[in-house]
Amino acid sequence: MTMRLNGSGEITLAASASGAPEDPCVLLLPGFGQTAAAWARASKALVAAGRYVVTVELRGHGESDWSPNRRYELGDIIQDIVAVIQQLPSKPAVVGANLGGLAALAAISESPEPLASALVLIDAAPRMAPAGLDRMASLMTMDADGFSTVADAGRVVAEHLPAKQQLDLEEVKRHLRRCDDGRFRWHIDPAYQGFKVDASDRKAAQRRFTAAALALDIPTFFVRGESSTKVDRESMHEFRELVPHAEFADIPGMGDAIIGGRNDAFDAAIIGFLERAIPRSKLRPQGGVEPRMLRDAMGCFATGVTVITTSDPDGTPMGFTANSFTSVSLDPPLVLFCVKRESASVEALRKRGAFAVNVLHIGQQAISGKFASRIEDRFAATEWELWEYQVPIILDAIANFECSIREIVDGGDHVIVLGLVKRVHYDPVRDPLLFFQGKYRRIHVAREESEK
Repeated sequence: MTMRLNGSGEITLAASASGAPEDPCVLLLPGFGQTAAAWARASKALVAAGRYVVTVELRGHGESDWSPNRRYELGDIIQDIVAVIQQLPSKPAVVGANLGGLAALAAISESPEPLASALVLIDAAPRMAPAGLDRMASLMTMDADGFSTVADAGRVVAEHLPAKQQLDLEEVKRHLRRCDDGRFRWHIDPAYQGFKVDASDRKAAQRRFTAAALALDIPTFFVRGESSTKVDRESMHEFRELVPHAEFADIPGMGDAIIGGRNDAFDAAIIGFLERAIPRSKLRPQGGVEPRMLRDAMGCFATGVTVITTSDPDGTPMGFTANSFTSVSLDPPLVLFCVKRESASVEALRKRGAFAVNVLHIGQQAISGKFASRIEDRFAATEWELWEYQVPIILDAIANFECSIREIVDGGDHVIVLGLVKRVHYDPVRDPLLFFQGKYRRIHVAREESEK
């Protein structure tokens, strides 16, 4: 199944999912220059081993969005990975190749809350061999004029593979795009290709990755091709010292993980590690609560979907999607919702002293997505009007509640907004939009059956 996942900012990333969502989740992250095709065989093997596998292409790669302002810094990719993990059904084991692996290493170690259940690094170490990095950069930047044929591109790739590693032209083809001039180029944003990392940048990145490796406290598997030019023996030895609990594997006959070339030994190594580190039979937590565990547990409580709206002192409309809405009292008529303490809407709510709750129906999923995104004008193409308290009322919603704010109460990392309902409108014929375990849902029982 193909899908789009939100990255950081307004970037969306191309993704594919296979297997049963209730199985342990594995997130596959291709490396620099790779598309999801590089993981096709490994993905099938993992699904056959009882894993739910999600493969995500990095920004600027494959079918993922190209950054309109050419934001391809390491920090941008790290934020993308954090955003992706937060959209998965469970805490994943992350498997990343070169750039994807290193960005995952930093994302996992620098996060204040646990993001992953395990980490597999493919040809990725805090200190990469400079000659190997230059070799990879050379390969990925030599297509400025394009290749006449797939075979021409294949010959270039073959020069970067060990002698005993066979080249698969079909796999090479899946990493190419045919441009308007009829020539083939790598399926990545050319803005990536013009990027040259100088020695100071590499040292800064190395320091960051080293600190991340030292902080790593989850099961870790370090895999390299036996003939890798990017991760040499010295790189591997240094990683052993940084992460003494990690497991290691050299894959015979393999070189740099630039384009595919996987074999059964590679698949078996990863599956074996996951079976040891995260057995398929899930362990039931015996005690303790961490943020991700609590959020996953709360996701088992199905809710409706609302858009909370207000306006700033200048009358500019503001709104966000929320499912933490509930009734409190009928006499007096009170409702409440929760919002992150750092949200820009909190100050506007305090100053306006009023808000509206707009309950969405099954035909308004797009509105929910818009108000959950980071776009600036969330009210564009959304019909709304003002009532007495001058806060936006979304038209055609299944229900609207206009409220004055009675109290704003501290609620940990959120604030609890208690409102006195002043006016309501509702349409009892419509079916509500639902949210359950991180996905939109709808009522499956026909209305006629429920009314018998």
